[in-house]
Amino acid sequence: MIEPSAVAVLLNANAKQVSDRIQGAISHVVPPEDIFLSRHRRDARTIARAVLDRRYGTVFIGGGDGTFVGFVNEIFDSARPGVPGPGRPLPRFGMLKLGTGNAVADFVGASPVRGGGILDDLLRARDGEIPGTYALDLVETEGKRCPFAGFGIDAAIINDYADLNRRYGSSPFRRFASGGPGYAVAIAGKTAPHFLSGKGHAEVEIVNTGSPAQRVTGGGRPLGPPVAHGEVLYRGNCNVLACSTVPNFGFQFKFFPYAGRSHGKMQLRVSRVPARTVLANLPAVWKGKYVNDEDCFDFLCDGISVKFDRPMPFQIGGDAEGYRDGVSFGLARPPVELVSFNKALLH
Repeated sequence: MIEPSAVAVLLNANAKQVSDRIQGAISHVVPPEDIFLSRHRRDARTIARAVLDRRYGTVFIGGGDGTFVGFVNEIFDSARPGVPGPGRPLPRFGMLKLGTGNAVADFVGASPVRGGGILDDLLRARDGEIPGTYALDLVETEGKRCPFAGFGIDAAIINDYADLNRRYGSSPFRRFASGGPGYAVAIAGKTAPHFLSGKGHAEVEIVNTGSPAQRVTGGGRPLGPPVAHGEVLYRGNCNVLACSTVPNFGFQFKFFPYAGRSHGKMQLRVSRVPARTVLANLPAVWKGKYVNDEDCFDFLCDGISVKFDRPMPFQIGGDAEGYRDGVSFGLARPPVELVSFNKALLH
């Protein structure tokens, strides 16, 4: 039987904010034997099995969205039928805001590092004083569960950043190849010039493979009739195609303003808005308030297939995945149960 009061902390040792100081502070709140440090994927798999064998009721993940994706997938995979071991009930998950991109942590109202906020979150969870939990649907693509995934300029930024980090992450210039500075260099040096030149567009066809989908516009209002299973949702030019069940990318970028409004649905956003127009309206775009029904197409759906006319940059949960010319997106089952300090999610 799962132990509701047992709390584990899973940390990504490669995350910039997972320092010795942070690890030491956490060890004053959580016993060292309940703190797990991962440096490689094989570590995450071993940790996942230990978490299930010890029947922790709550597992806090320290790192960004990619760390969340990695640990959640390893735990779900290790708990599936047929994997050796006794009955393995799934824990609920909490987030410690220790990554570069913190979309899931922001969504559930995780506290910032400054002021000891992450320690307060751990203490409240350990003492059973959290406001509640939230069942978060996750996108599933290429066998992975994730909060968001997609193609286009966002994926290009992530892939360009990953390339920069591979090239210079161990050099004297490493401070400019990781974190916020690394993203800024990747965008200014490669991604922005490429998309401003118009080279980031491609032709795509998107088919609804799930239940009826609905296009939505400002405020989440329906726009047009539902799109039935098997029908084309969109065919044409685009520079962004992404699905999400949370409103933000990292850095509080509210790219999916309708995500999370309807359980059992993800938001699909397809955009052909020119990069120059995005830059001219960046404050509104960043806050999720930019509406352009002629060049931006938003749908609530639960399954789609995507086919491009050429390979496009692809990302899953904020991690670079190289290039693809087509994939399928759906909703993973079951949803994950998240510790939420965001009371708005509990209404």
